[in-house]
Amino acid sequence: AGGSSGGSAAALAAGQCFLALGSDLGGSLRTPAAFCGLAGFRSSLAVVPRTGSAQDCPGPKEIHSVNGAMARTVSDLALCMDAISGDEGWSE
Repeated sequence: AGGSSGGSAAALAAGQCFLALGSDLGGSLRTPAAFCGLAGFRSSLAVVPRTGSAQDCPGPKEIHSVNGAMARTVSDLALCMDAISGDEGWSE
């Protein structure tokens, strides 16, 4: 399915799970979701808390990956994003 979340996308497409979570910097969630006919979403920085994850690429121009989700439908994806978004929800 491609991308670092390819296994999650394949499992989701095969019906082995209801939702999948992951991080996205350059398409790690969105690309596998697209290849498997799923909905994938890369949120804006700080919308989904990054507690416990070390996902940055350090250097002169630090690049931040963000947490997001994949689901079979956009409706399921919206419910998941509402559940995993920080205390402020989508308003951050």
